[in-house]
Amino acid sequence: MLWKPLFDQNQSEPCKIKLLQLGKALYSMSNIAKPGLLSGRAGISLFFFYLGKFAGDEKFIGKGYSLIHTVFDKINKGYANHTFSSGLAGIAWAVRLLVNDDFLDKQALEGFDQVDKFLGKAMMNEISTGNFDYLHGALGIACYLMNKSDKNDDLIADMIDIFSAQSISFKSKGSAWPSNTNGYKQKTGFNLGLAHGQPSIIYFLSKAFQAGIRKDKVNRILRENVQFLQSHRKSPDGSGSCFSNWILPGEKPGNSRLAWCYGDLGIAISLWNAGIVLDEQSWKDDAEKIFLITLKRKLLAPNGVVDGSFCHGTAGIAHIYNRMYQSTGEKHYKLAARYWLNETLKMATHNNGIAGYRYWYPSTEDNYKDEPGLLEGAAGIGLVIMAAISDLVPAWDEALMLS
Repeated sequence: MLWKPLFDQNQSEPCKIKLLQLGKALYSMSNIAKPGLLSGRAGISLFFFYLGKFAGDEKFIGKGYSLIHTVFDKINKGYANHTFSSGLAGIAWAVRLLVNDDFLDKQALEGFDQVDKFLGKAMMNEISTGNFDYLHGALGIACYLMNKSDKNDDLIADMIDIFSAQSISFKSKGSAWPSNTNGYKQKTGFNLGLAHGQPSIIYFLSKAFQAGIRKDKVNRILRENVQFLQSHRKSPDGSGSCFSNWILPGEKPGNSRLAWCYGDLGIAISLWNAGIVLDEQSWKDDAEKIFLITLKRKLLAPNGVVDGSFCHGTAGIAHIYNRMYQSTGEKHYKLAARYWLNETLKMATHNNGIAGYRYWYPSTEDNYKDEPGLLEGAAGIGLVIMAAISDLVPAWDEALMLS
């Protein structure tokens, strides 16, 4: 697809300055311990490879090579985390992307057949316990394996059979998959966040349908899951959220934040993309109705926006609107993406942060910390800025269920 910058050359200068500041700050960091895609070196290497291509600077590409080689060393020493967020599934996904974009030679994929076998077993173990979580369970692994090779289709078909049987039917209100809440008193309910809940299921099932795996069954359970989401829309108009974070027995639905991880944006983008794959115009129409309501939500604190990160901050909001602009060409999405990108630039206020950015997390002491990674930190912010001012298609956002 063609990708259009959000700004012309003169307007993009503040973004370019901040992008290069991020590159220099991350380049100088030597204490990045984690190897994973969304929280560690593999994801940060993506930032450097694409920054080097954008800026025409071999220094940044060299940093990408250096980081990804340390990840290979970690794997060779027995690194066995299997998750998409922090483990081998996400790392293998990143390596494949770098090969496809001609940053790495195909030889970089050698040896991953054994990794794939390990991941296939891990995926089946996770789904057997009901852990479908995209970031930390079965679905992220399945999305990696599904795109890797047709030879994994039979295994993923078996996983879908198990997964389908774990859903709970609500008859006229569709079906959904239960999750346990975190916290002191765990409760079982239905997570509505893209990061861990029903929208990620819609994303996975859309990918499986597109790949032709268990197509009839996938078509049925996907439609039932969409029906479940649609039946729990709580606000048809106004400036509040259309969906809560959770559906919990005996509890009244509340408002959700404006973010990638939880809330209306993740639900809307999953409906939009599923509507494209299944050629279901009504889902796309519903998605646009939700998006149009989110456009009214521009205040930070009331919408739970506290930092510039992709996960729950301004960068993720900006990029989702940018994706919708690229898909539809509609000006209101372009303006929204620009607005939230400018808010992202304003978030660089921390003198001791990474180019001014720090990640917010709940704590009894300091609520902010330095975070270099893709999902919660500086690398993700940099990739979003790059996507806003260049014509490079951000293929990296497939890892975040946006393409």
